[in-house]
Amino acid sequence: MNPMRTRMALAALITAFLTLGALPGAPARAAEFKYDFEGCQQGWEAKKGSNWTHGSTAVPSSNPTSVIKNFHYQTDQSRGDALVSKPHDWAGGKGVIKLRARWLFEWYPDESLTLDRAVLEMSSDGGKTWKARQGFRVPQPEFTNISVPFDAPAGQFLLRFVVFSDTSVELYGIEIDDITMPTAAPAGTSCKK
Repeated sequence: MNPMRTRMALAALITAFLTLGALPGAPARAAEFKYDFEGCQQGWEAKKGSNWTHGSTAVPSSNPTSVIKNFHYQTDQSRGDALVSKPHDWAGGKGVIKLRARWLFEWYPDESLTLDRAVLEMSSDGGKTWKARQGFRVPQPEFTNISVPFDAPAGQFLLRFVVFSDTSVELYGIEIDDITMPTAAPAGTSCKK
């Protein structure tokens, strides 16, 4: 074989690899979308009167940026105070959601003594039913990287963060940032007006 043609073919293959991110015939790279909350709350919604807000971190941290937070969580939220995402299109199967969060709830090792906690839940039926995917209970005062594996059928899914509390002490609550989704960006998540 001609050495010049071999070099040209190799250069074309490398260009294709760099341009497409994969060798010919390899599966396409999965979509990925990140909620960074820098310009807005990117489509996440809470009911009117909820304690969920968007803004800068409430107390100094190693993550001085914009977050979604339930700060100084209110007492007597035994039914939960929820913040819900836009629907994400999913091809079906296993995936991983990555995020950064910190939280401080009134906490006792004996679960019967407190309701204070937060949870990340997922729904594959438009919000009729929800399944817990990640709990936030034992205090974590600095931002922590969290990976949440899931397995969902093809279609759309919703995420929600829910804060529960009892009627005694009000504490710091939870702040969430940099949620990386294994999906394309849902409609309604842009901060452009």
